[in-house]
Amino acid sequence: MGSGGMPSRKPAATITALPGRSLTVLRPLPVRFARERAFVIAYVAKVGAYAHGATRSEALDALRREVVDTFRFLRRRRAQLGPGLQRQWVELQRHVAAA
Repeated sequence: MGSGGMPSRKPAATITALPGRSLTVLRPLPVRFARERAFVIAYVAKVGAYAHGATRSEALDALRREVVDTFRFLRRRRAQLGPGLQRQWVELQRHVAAA
């Protein structure tokens, strides 16, 4: 939380690298965290990627894999994407590209 009990606008972490060698990060992805019962949820709202783990580290690692999976999924189906997924694909390409 920021001052006055308001959520901080600064991301809690950033993704600057992804697992594997097939994708590269062009611009860091801002990551936020939330707690839901026994899980930590990591998310990048702009690209619609979410993941969870028992710790922040596990959630962040899962989120990196989710970003890769989301990129691959949207790239394969880009010709069939509806308006919402098209916006997600465009935003994701601002941050991630094929290596």
